[in-house]
Amino acid sequence: MRLKPCQFFHNKYMLCDIKTKSLFTDILEIHTFEMKKLPEFPESGEKNEKQFLWLSLIGADREEEVEMLATKSPVMKKAVGVLKKLSADEKARLLYESREKARFDEMARLHGARAEGLAEGEAIGLTKGRREMAKQMLARGMDIGVISELTGLPEDEIGILPDD
Repeated sequence: MRLKPCQFFHNKYMLCDIKTKSLFTDILEIHTFEMKKLPEFPESGEKNEKQFLWLSLIGADREEEVEMLATKSPVMKKAVGVLKKLSADEKARLLYESREKARFDEMARLHGARAEGLAEGEAIGLTKGRREMAKQMLARGMDIGVISELTGLPEDEIGILPDD
């Protein structure tokens, strides 16, 4: 089945059987909004205009855009007021920012610890494997210099490998 890209900013998906095109249920719907495809002007219809205003508020980048949206309807004016109130509460904003920073710091710490653990495990595994290889080469009577060259282990370490 070949899928085609959708041109609309609002899409509604439902579960259906691909072969028979029969609807599985009308209870579940998935709505997606692609902000990049949001038109400059809303389509006619009250529902579309409300949707457009809310999505414009969510996607607003500048204070002027938010102010302009506040003039469009009483609901938008109230929403912009609440948004400003939340943004103005410095304690709440600082608390949010500190939580976000702590979350990012923890993610970075875990990522670093994982990378370090993987590198250490790889190093241990490689060294252990090289030592085993060196033991087998010694058992076959190979020259220590050649073994060192092939395994990357120092000659003095090869000379003192324990016999298991």
